[in-house]
Amino acid sequence: MPVCLRLTQRRLFGLRRAEEVAADGTMTYEMPRAPEGYLDILFLDEDLRVTRGNRGSIVIAERLPG
Repeated sequence: MPVCLRLTQRRLFGLRRAEEVAADGTMTYEMPRAPEGYLDILFLDEDLRVTRGNRGSIVIAERLPG
Protein backbone atom coordinates (compact mmCIF):
# COMPACT_ATOMS: atom_id res chain seq x y z
CA MET A 1 0.00 0.00 0.00
CA PRO A 2 1.42 3.43 -0.90
CA VAL A 3 2.72 5.48 2.02
CA CYS A 4 0.45 8.48 1.24
CA LEU A 5 -2.64 6.23 1.37
CA ARG A 6 -1.60 4.74 4.72
CA LEU A 7 -1.08 8.22 6.18
CA THR A 8 -4.45 9.40 4.85
CA GLN A 9 -6.21 6.39 6.36
CA ARG A 10 -4.62 7.04 9.73
CA ARG A 11 -5.46 10.75 9.73
CA LEU A 12 -9.05 10.43 8.57
CA PHE A 13 -10.19 7.30 10.38
CA GLY A 14 -7.45 6.41 12.84
CA LEU A 15 -7.13 3.17 10.87
CA ARG A 16 -4.65 0.75 12.39
CA ARG A 17 -3.46 -2.42 10.70
CA ALA A 18 -2.58 -5.66 12.46
CA GLU A 19 1.13 -6.32 12.87
CA GLU A 20 0.98 -9.77 11.30
CA VAL A 21 -1.06 -11.91 8.94
CA ALA A 22 -3.25 -14.58 10.56
CA ALA A 23 -2.77 -18.27 9.77
CA ASP A 24 -5.72 -18.17 7.35
CA GLY A 25 -4.13 -15.28 5.38
CA THR A 26 -6.35 -12.50 6.73
CA MET A 27 -5.39 -9.23 8.43
CA THR A 28 -7.43 -7.30 10.97
CA TYR A 29 -7.85 -3.52 10.86
CA GLU A 30 -9.12 -1.34 13.70
CA MET A 31 -11.07 1.85 12.99
CA PRO A 32 -11.77 3.68 16.27
CA ARG A 33 -13.26 6.72 14.47
CA ALA A 34 -15.92 5.65 12.02
CA PRO A 35 -16.30 7.78 8.87
CA GLU A 36 -19.33 10.06 8.66
CA GLY A 37 -21.69 10.23 5.72
CA TYR A 38 -23.81 7.82 3.79
CA LEU A 39 -23.87 5.86 0.56
CA ASP A 40 -26.97 5.30 -1.59
CA ILE A 41 -27.03 2.20 -3.76
CA LEU A 42 -28.56 3.29 -7.07
CA PHE A 43 -28.21 -0.03 -8.91
CA LEU A 44 -27.08 -3.49 -7.88
CA ASP A 45 -26.90 -6.84 -9.62
CA GLU A 46 -24.43 -9.74 -9.68
CA ASP A 47 -21.96 -7.91 -11.95
CA LEU A 48 -22.41 -4.18 -11.31
CA ARG A 49 -22.94 -1.74 -8.42
CA VAL A 50 -23.62 1.99 -8.81
CA THR A 51 -23.55 4.16 -5.67
CA ARG A 52 -23.80 7.87 -4.79
CA GLY A 53 -22.14 9.31 -1.69
CA ASN A 54 -23.47 12.07 0.51
CA ARG A 55 -21.13 14.56 -1.23
CA GLY A 56 -22.43 13.66 -4.68
CA SER A 57 -19.67 11.31 -5.82
CA ILE A 58 -20.84 8.47 -8.04
CA VAL A 59 -18.93 5.18 -8.10
CA ILE A 60 -19.47 2.36 -10.60
CA ALA A 61 -17.95 -0.95 -9.55
CA GLU A 62 -17.83 -3.95 -11.89
CA ARG A 63 -17.12 -7.46 -10.64
CA LEU A 64 -14.24 -9.06 -12.45
CA PRO A 65 -14.83 -12.55 -13.87
CA GLY A 66 -13.25 -15.44 -12.09
